[in-house]
Amino acid sequence: MSDDVLLRVRRLRKYFPGPRGLFSRERKVARAVDGISFDVRKGEVLGLVGESGCGKTTVGRTILRLIEPTSGTIEFMGRDITHLPNKALRDLRRGMQIVFQDPFSSLNPRMTVGAAVEEGLLIHAARKKEANRRHDATSRSRNDVADEDWTDPETRRGIVTDLFKRLRLPPDIYDRYPHEFSGGQRQRICVARAVALRPKFLVLDEPLSALDVSLQAEIINLLMKLKADFDLTYLFISHDLSVVEYLSDRVAVMYLGQIVETADSRRLYAEPLHPYTQALLSAVPQMAPTAKRRRIVLEGDVPSPDNPPSGCRFHPRCPLVRDICKREAPRTLDLDGHLVKCHVVEMERGKEGRIIADDEPDDLPTGTAAAG
Repeated sequence: MSDDVLLRVRRLRKYFPGPRGLFSRERKVARAVDGISFDVRKGEVLGLVGESGCGKTTVGRTILRLIEPTSGTIEFMGRDITHLPNKALRDLRRGMQIVFQDPFSSLNPRMTVGAAVEEGLLIHAARKKEANRRHDATSRSRNDVADEDWTDPETRRGIVTDLFKRLRLPPDIYDRYPHEFSGGQRQRICVARAVALRPKFLVLDEPLSALDVSLQAEIINLLMKLKADFDLTYLFISHDLSVVEYLSDRVAVMYLGQIVETADSRRLYAEPLHPYTQALLSAVPQMAPTAKRRRIVLEGDVPSPDNPPSGCRFHPRCPLVRDICKREAPRTLDLDGHLVKCHVVEMERGKEGRIIADDEPDDLPTGTAAAG
């Protein structure tokens, strides 16, 4: 694993078994995430985009082991955490945090916001104290901050108050409850809770979708400032491509459980290769009233993940579909770091790039992503 790679995911799958049929014992299986591979470099923002239901949120939660993967490997800071036992995983959670889409449902309504943000510090202070008492060095987190005693109430309160100040929250909110705040304020409280433990990696699961445009701009600016202040790395999950373009260093595009295209943000927005990415970008509103862009309207609905199409999963809706798309799953073509999984692109530009076979995900160059 390269030194600049913080998170490495290979062949990740998450299947959800459905109920048995009325006249059959067989269960349908929803392939929410179906064999994806990608790397996240230290200090970067990787955007993960796609339509609702394509598996973006499942990817984020599976990476953090909030839900268990069906197969594949997840490495964080060079350590395989795919099957890490619960005790070791709890210590690791200091380094990996998440900001959920709905801030109100992710906050305890019976707990003050100060106590909610402080709770993680209190839990990990107790774990650290127990580890020190047992002299068990293996159970200590790699991210311990030696000069902060989280067992001290004043220290914890100081950390939380400082975060509230950084996030431009009122100074008197510590002892107030979640229902007393606006949606934007609640989301900033959730960000403070995630950052309080000084993590290395944050999953931002559509943190702006419930906010209006003015609040979105404010939260974006605060997220970028926190990233610089605390040396954070983000996986930014969203369906808003204009926000992803502004925030992300690289972008991965998901469709029906698979990553179909990954590239540097500027390159992907300037020259999208996959027909699905082209359709998504054609729907982004233009700032200039005179700007013209050909709108690509996709026919039909997204297929069900429990019965994905044969061959290329996008072929029932693809405007460039060929016969081979219906029969064979496409391979991943690497065009100097711009990865795309599409038969049409491979036929047109195959000589320019390197084919990454589905059974060779470990041959990916550092910092790239592919749908395996």
